[in-house]
Parts: sequence; structure tokens; C-alpha cells
Amino acid sequence: MINEAELPHIVEQEIPELSGKILDGENCSIVHSTINALRDHTYDKMEEANFGAVKQCMAVAEKLYKKGNTSVKNAIENIYVYSFSSMLFHDMEKRKMLLGLIPLSLYTVYMHQMLHSHI
Repeated sequence: MINEAELPHIVEQEIPELSGKILDGENCSIVHSTINALRDHTYDKMEEANFGAVKQCMAVAEKLYKKGNTSVKNAIENIYVYSFSSMLFHDMEKRKMLLGLIPLSLYTVYMHQMLHSHI
């Protein structure tokens, strides 16, 4: 199981561009900082239309979600997956592309959030 201490190292290993962008701190802040950095990187790559990099980010997020402890899973759900709405409401072509890149496990979490959001 991936824990708080391992999380930044795994993300930086998978996406070297994030090296140095993850802040140190207490366990909770390390998790949030790491997932925020992953989310921001995904969004930046989406804006650049670099869908290969977006797919890589999604794969890393899925791996963290499947293998992470409760703290890591909660951060993926509440920070990363929650941000899909802001990514999806822009350009229709990018939206279609992004929907095709979201792994099923994360898409299921996203749909669960939408169904229970009372919107």
C-alpha cells in the first residue's frame, strides 16, 4: 500500500517534471501538495493538448488510487477526481478527448460524486 511518505517519491519517479514542485511538510500536507501538483500538471498538459502526458497523469492517479492507503485514496477522490468538472466544461473537443482518457476506476468515482452532488 502506498502511504504518505512514499507518495511524493512515486509521483516524481513517474512524472519527473514534478520534481521540486511538491512541498514538504506534515503527512496531510504532503498528500495534498502531491495530488495538487499532479492535478495542476494534468490540467496544464490538457491546456497544451498534450494528451499523451494527460494519459500518463491519469494512469499515475489510477495507480495511486488503487494502491494507496485511505489518506491517498481520499486525496485522489477529493482533489484530483473532483477537478474533472472544471476540466470538462471547456472546449468540447478537449472534453471528448479527456473523457476517453479517464480510467474506468476514476470515472466511476467521478460519476458517483456527480450523482451525489445534488446539482
